[in-house]
Amino acid sequence: MKNSLKLAIATLIAGAALSASAYAQSTQDQIATCRAQIDQEQILDMEAYRLKFKSSKGSRTRTLNLEAIDSDGGARVPVVCKLSRGGKVTVALGK
Repeated sequence: MKNSLKLAIATLIAGAALSASAYAQSTQDQIATCRAQIDQEQILDMEAYRLKFKSSKGSRTRTLNLEAIDSDGGARVPVVCKLSRGGKVTVALGK
């Protein structure tokens, strides 16, 4: 009885660790993914902009609030980037 309980707990812990590590990306990696999506969709010319991290929330679908800043420091464009565990990335300008 005690061994089966220990095995069940160990299995649950291993499963939780596996599911968490499958989506584990650093914030910098997530920003790079968003940048690549912006560039791919040609939403902004990413040669002329840099991304500044503002905030993030969520776990199943990660939402990053970023700001695209023109290289000369002029224009600032709010960017919302959503990354799902399935690998889908959506980007929208504005809030």
